[in-house]
Amino acid sequence: MVGPLDKTQFGLTCPPTQVVFVHIENPYELDTPEEGPPAEHEAQFLNDVETSATDAAQPGDVMPAVSTAADAAGIAMATSKPEPYVDVAVLELQLMRHYKEGPGQWMDTFDTSAFFSSKVPVLAATKPLLKFAVCAFAAKHMSLLGTPSRSPSPWHGRVWPSINEPGIDWHCQAIKYYNLTIGLLKSATDVVQLDLDPSNHTSPTSIMFAAVAILSVFESMDASGSSWRAHLDALPILNSTCGSTGFSPVALPQAVVTGPIFWNLVRGDFLCSFLSETQTRLKLDDIGLWQNAGFAADVNGAPLPFSPSGNTHHRSSTDVPEDTRSNELLWLLGKLVNFLTSGDALVPEDFSLPPEQRFPLGITQDQLLERWGIMDAEFSKWNESLPSTFTPSARVPLTADRGPTGFQQIWYDLPICAATMQSYHMGCILLSTNKPQQSTAIRSTLSARFRYYRQVQERVTWHAREICGISLANPPGPVRIHSVLPLFVAGQVFSKHQDQHVVTELLSSIESDLGWVTRYHRDRLLLEWGEESTD
Repeated sequence: MVGPLDKTQFGLTCPPTQVVFVHIENPYELDTPEEGPPAEHEAQFLNDVETSATDAAQPGDVMPAVSTAADAAGIAMATSKPEPYVDVAVLELQLMRHYKEGPGQWMDTFDTSAFFSSKVPVLAATKPLLKFAVCAFAAKHMSLLGTPSRSPSPWHGRVWPSINEPGIDWHCQAIKYYNLTIGLLKSATDVVQLDLDPSNHTSPTSIMFAAVAILSVFESMDASGSSWRAHLDALPILNSTCGSTGFSPVALPQAVVTGPIFWNLVRGDFLCSFLSETQTRLKLDDIGLWQNAGFAADVNGAPLPFSPSGNTHHRSSTDVPEDTRSNELLWLLGKLVNFLTSGDALVPEDFSLPPEQRFPLGITQDQLLERWGIMDAEFSKWNESLPSTFTPSARVPLTADRGPTGFQQIWYDLPICAATMQSYHMGCILLSTNKPQQSTAIRSTLSARFRYYRQVQERVTWHAREICGISLANPPGPVRIHSVLPLFVAGQVFSKHQDQHVVTELLSSIESDLGWVTRYHRDRLLLEWGEESTD
């Protein structure tokens, strides 16, 4: 597998009172969960959540205890000096506006209906859980923007309008609203009865899941660790027993949540699985789950260009091909991650165990090659079925006076298409470099083997340059946010210093311009390239 970045099935089987948030500093540090009682810091966090739930009535009250996801040292410094008086109502209105104009759009990159940046602010006006989640997200973004630590990128640059409240400690505000959200969220999981109407976005169930989706991005935006994964573990997405008895892939169960909320959680599940090199929580072979969410697939799990006729009520007249194709690709990427993280184990989860604990027998190379061939065909079929909007509208070769030579600026009419194609090229790189060998026995000449290796190198280099070319065309902020993982994978392909420099500059500009921390990705690449970070 191309290097790592940094399980729960979404069913009603995880008691909310057992949720534990775990924080690690570096997303590349992999550890093995240990059995036993919660660690001291985990127990303290649960106590903090209880305190938050009690004190969550008004944001102007005493600030709840700091969770382990927060920087305790930073809070100690922030609370050691008094902050200027701030009208809480005005501050929240400004944070809501900042969310709508900036971070909220990140969550709508693959949703042309703009649910999170348009609908969520409206709901948040009367839903404290959503309001606090939005305020936490916006305040954290403000704290990460701070004072630029480097000069603007020669290829990008954006000035964020500052909120007109001088002297505010945004880090402190982010943690305050985060803890308020956690308190209300825990209370909601204790009392909310799941609404089985997925189209009702104003139901307590939908509000709860929307808040979880926002908190997941809140946790992941500074790449500080895997604590954000606990949000995905905390709540169910589907209870397969809620549908009619005798559940089968044809008799679809009723989904608890669908649409943009569902797909944002799916994206978080994919990123989490890729970062931690684990299987996805969502069962990709549960076709009923995916069809309920609007994904078009037959009973064998093969993607279809349109939904089955019996499932048309799960689609609306506002569905557009771009959204559908992006969601299909996300499903394929999940399958790819599961393939890579299962290795040759008979039971996919066994491959994550230490070698001495694995079952001694596994899948043959020929069987692995057959699985790989199916996925390769699915990626090709997906690419061939794309509408014309996924074709670049312009390609501009870069010269020395305009940018890095040897690259193109690749322009797309729609941001969703640009971001989706970067993910597609990333998937092609991962797929090409992880093709199983047919056998260790010599069935071809060495010349043929080396010729194949050179072809793979040429293929993945082309995909890596496509990823960089899309980023070099100065796409909007939401596209750049979702380009971090594709750029990281592309950087692992390059061996020339000039090409590597392009990747690190693009990643650095995302952090300095947008506040999304990328230093872990850059440091990992520099380590793999045999260099030391100059940050």
